[in-house]
Order: sequence, then structure tokens, then C-alpha cells
Amino acid sequence: MSSIVSGLQSRYDTSDQVWFFVKSNFRIIHFNQKAARNSLTFHNKKLAVGDSILDYARDTTNKIDSDFITCFGKAATGQVIETEQQIGFNEKMLLFRSTYTPVYEDGTLLGISILVEELS
Repeated sequence: MSSIVSGLQSRYDTSDQVWFFVKSNFRIIHFNQKAARNSLTFHNKKLAVGDSILDYARDTTNKIDSDFITCFGKAATGQVIETEQQIGFNEKMLLFRSTYTPVYEDGTLLGISILVEELS
């Protein structure tokens, strides 16, 4: 594991924010404890390394979230993207801020760091 990715994992492992590190092919290679808990709460699925992030980036009709695809694609081209989104859950609207950050080492894209913070 890259020292850069290891540092991110150490930083976010016990964070109250959801964190994923995802390869450009949408495969999850690292996640924190909060992401694992939220996966069970929001998706009723146990999160595992190697899963496709697209299994978790779904809207309320279980379609892949097009905003996620757009933001992820921009991050994969080197842009840092920050977005806010309301998501319905249990008849309640929740507001989230997501930050997509490309992570490079020696000019090679290692993956996208995705940090999700609940604002409401």
C-alpha cells in the first residue's frame, strides 16, 4: 500500500465522516469504520474491499446516482470536486457534503479519495 494511501487511511479510520478510497474502475480498496456502519444502515449490506462503489452510490429508486458518476469522472481527470446533496432516508431528508480528491503518486493516479460528511 502506498504511504500516501496509508496516511489517508490512518487519518480517516476513526473519523465520524464516511471515507472510501476507490480505484478508477470503481472498485473499493479501502474504507473506514463509519463507511462500514453506514453501508449496513443505508444499504443493508456488509461493505468489502473489492466491491464496486456503484453498489453504494444509488438514489432512492435504487438507480446509480448520476451525480456520483459525474463527480467521480471529474475527479479521475485530476479535479477536486465538492458537492452537497439531499438524500431521503426513512421519510427524512438528510444533507451530505461529498469531496472527491484524486490521489497521485509519481504522476500515476492511485485512486479517488471520497469523503462524505453528514450536514443535517
